[in-house]
Amino acid sequence: MEQENLNQISRGNHAEPHRANGRLHTVSQAATILHVPVTWIYERTRKDAIPNRTMGKYIRFTDSDLSTILQMCSRGPRNGSTGI
Repeated sequence: MEQENLNQISRGNHAEPHRANGRLHTVSQAATILHVPVTWIYERTRKDAIPNRTMGKYIRFTDSDLSTILQMCSRGPRNGSTGI
């Protein structure tokens, strides 16, 4: 039964409302992708300041989570203008 559930999840056949889009990244992988220290990631996940997925004690990030984090932390014009 447990293996069947895992197979369904890996095929995307689960009823989870926030379906992971693509690969799940570890904290270390997310830190590398975002070019930030691992401690930065842990600090913000503890404060619930960045989107993440928790499975027990494990923290994971989807590609969408990482994209959202980049958007949350970006500065400057957001409408594509250069401000000139």
